[in-house]
Amino acid sequence: MFNKVYSFLTFFIVVFFFFKSTVYAEVINKVEISGNERVSVQTILIYGDVKKDINYSPKEINDLTKKLYSTGFFSNILVEIENNVLKIQVIENPIVNSITIKGIKAEKLRDLIFKNNQLKETVSYDDNKAKSDVQKIKNIFRNIGYYFFEIDLSVEQIENNRVNIVYDINLGKKAKIKKIFFVGDNKLKS
Repeated sequence: MFNKVYSFLTFFIVVFFFFKSTVYAEVINKVEISGNERVSVQTILIYGDVKKDINYSPKEINDLTKKLYSTGFFSNILVEIENNVLKIQVIENPIVNSITIKGIKAEKLRDLIFKNNQLKETVSYDDNKAKSDVQKIKNIFRNIGYYFFEIDLSVEQIENNRVNIVYDINLGKKAKIKKIFFVGDNKLKS
């Protein structure tokens, strides 16, 4: 008796979820994209793997949104289906116009920073990449003996959805080892 009730419930749950997933899926007849200025419609269609005349379930809409976010081109994406029209609304990340490093005169150190940073000129700006770059700069200077330095990141918005990035770095004094003392075993001399 229990097995019959259990199998009936299992069948009912499977049918319910199948029906539920097909109810929310819609065949897309048209795609409308808004908010893009630099990124072309064709680029959005390709990176999002957008296709017409297929059913779009909530999972597929979620996957499309993830694909578009993974490009790094957009700070916000809204995807919805209305009357068999797939509407994609985007807000583009600004483009890095210039990167300035203040407080460091040595070209060797400046090159080291530029080489290791993710953000470069003409690349889309992303807050997470900027925070990661600041952490990388901190690691670079700690590795070469500057433990007391300070770094400030400022992002200046300019026209045409572009930004200037300024790293203001105060190195402080370099840490140096003056003496080493051996304590304990007397077999080794200082």
